[in-house]
Amino acid sequence: MALTKLDILTGYEKLPVCVGYEIDGKEYDTVPASLKDYAKAKPVYKYFDGWTEDISNARTFDELPANCPKVCTLHRRIHRHKVLLSICRTRS
Repeated sequence: MALTKLDILTGYEKLPVCVGYEIDGKEYDTVPASLKDYAKAKPVYKYFDGWTEDISNARTFDELPANCPKVCTLHRRIHRHKVLLSICRTRS
């Protein structure tokens, strides 16, 4: 799993992260497999505090603000994949 352009999230007070889906009143932690269920699915969000620090020069988790790795770690735990981060200093 790659989280690209992570730096564009800087400045948001709260960040929503989809942690599952609700279908007919029941929560699931995976994307529905059937198109019928997918059409009825409503995302379930968990909100995290954002950050205001400039992260455009960060190259490791240790260089990120405290709230940023929390979002990335949750994303990795939910989707059960390694998380690769991408931050671009020269985006136009």
